[in-house]
Amino acid sequence: MASISNPNVVLPNVVSNEEKVVTQQEKITKKDPSIFSHDYWMQKHNIKTADVPRTFLYFKTISYVSWFATWALCYRLRPFKTLSKYDFVINKMNSLRAKYPNAVTKYTNFVSEKTLKLSNNKYFSKIPLSVGLKSKRFTESFVENIVINKFALPITFPTYIYVAATLTKNHKIKDLTN
Repeated sequence: MASISNPNVVLPNVVSNEEKVVTQQEKITKKDPSIFSHDYWMQKHNIKTADVPRTFLYFKTISYVSWFATWALCYRLRPFKTLSKYDFVINKMNSLRAKYPNAVTKYTNFVSEKTLKLSNNKYFSKIPLSVGLKSKRFTESFVENIVINKFALPITFPTYIYVAATLTKNHKIKDLTN
């Protein structure tokens, strides 16, 4: 065994458990950002601070196009009315009505009242009429669109971020090749 007084012998670096924990925490917080942080996506896709406005513009464009496409599909396909024809949905609605009769009645009346009020609004009713659509159906599809987009948000939001970052990266590559 080597003695400590011998200058030619190199001892291994001995680190206590507390120091190991601190260094692991430092590594996590400094070099490995969380998947939910903006730094993670910016580092992963090599997006610099100067590219953030372009990426944000891509993100907003994708989200608005998706929003209006979903709204158009809701107007055309009437998803809630279509779903309400299936026995599974009818049974679920009947069981909800049986368990919570007052709540379902209040909710149904509230939605019907607000839909009618919005479709008769002097400012909102001009929009569908200007493009030749029915005002009440336009309002119903608007509500359907809101519900569908809220339920799909856990999937669509990360997808929008990924597509915006990919478009920014591809745009940067295109700029470099020109």
